[in-house]
Amino acid sequence: SASTEQDDTITSSSPESSSEPLSSSSFIDASSSSTDASSSSGAESSSSLDESSSSELVALNVGGFSWSGKAGEYTINTGLAYAEWYMFNDSAEGGLSTITWPVPLGNDITNDAIDPVIDECGGICGTFNLNQGSMDHKPYAGVAFNLAGKDALPVDITYMWGICITYTSDATAVLELVLDDKKEAAINHDRPHVTLMPTSSAQDVCTVWEKFEQAGWGNPISIDEAVKSVVSIRFRIEAADSTTGKFNIMEIYRQTCCDAP
Repeated sequence: SASTEQDDTITSSSPESSSEPLSSSSFIDASSSSTDASSSSGAESSSSLDESSSSELVALNVGGFSWSGKAGEYTINTGLAYAEWYMFNDSAEGGLSTITWPVPLGNDITNDAIDPVIDECGGICGTFNLNQGSMDHKPYAGVAFNLAGKDALPVDITYMWGICITYTSDATAVLELVLDDKKEAAINHDRPHVTLMPTSSAQDVCTVWEKFEQAGWGNPISIDEAVKSVVSIRFRIEAADSTTGKFNIMEIYRQTCCDAP
C-alpha cells in the first residue's frame, strides 16, 4: 500500500491525477466471483494482475459485489478483487478540501490501513472540510474504490443492474461512475451519477443504472455504454466553500433486480 502523509488530517490527491489506497487487498481469481472475503486475511497482497489475466478481467461482468462495514469487512469484494477504499479531493485543481478520520489509521501491516475507522464506525466515516482554495468552482472530497483493485482497469458492470448503499451524510452527496480514460475525456468528466440526500439516520438506497444521469455540462453518453467500462465508484460530497460535516458509509452491494426504484 502506498504511503499517505498522515497527521490529524489525512489528505490525498484527486483521482484524475492519482489515488492512494487506504488498506491492503488481495486479488480474487478472475475465473471465480464467489470467493469468500474472509479468505483475504491470509492471502498475499498483489500490486497488479499478470498480463494473461488483465485482458480477461476487463471483459468480465461483476457478479459477487458486496461490502459491509457493519460486519467488519475491510475490503470490498467486487467479484474480481478485494478492493481498497481510498480518499480523493480537489487538491489537483487548487482546492484545499480534506477528510479527517475519527481515529488514527494503521494496522500491523501498514500505517495507511483504514481498518481502525471501520472498527470505530461500522463503516467508512469521517468529517469533511470543504475549502475552495484557488478554484473557481465548488470544493469536493470523498471516498472511492476501483472495481479491479489496484489495477485501475475498466470493468463491465451491466450484470449488476444497479447499486445499493447504506449511508448517513450531513450534506448532499453523489454516487458516481468513473469511466475509462478515453470515455472520461469524451464526456469532459460529466459522469453518470445518482444524488444521495442528507440524512442523520442510516438510509438504504438502491438505484438501477438507468436512473444514473449526467449533470449536463459535458458531452452525453448512454448509460448502457457507460456501465460497460467503469473503473471506479465514488461517494463524493461537493458543496459551498467552508462546508463541513460528517458522513458514514456502512454498506455497498449490487442491485440484483431490474425493477428497483
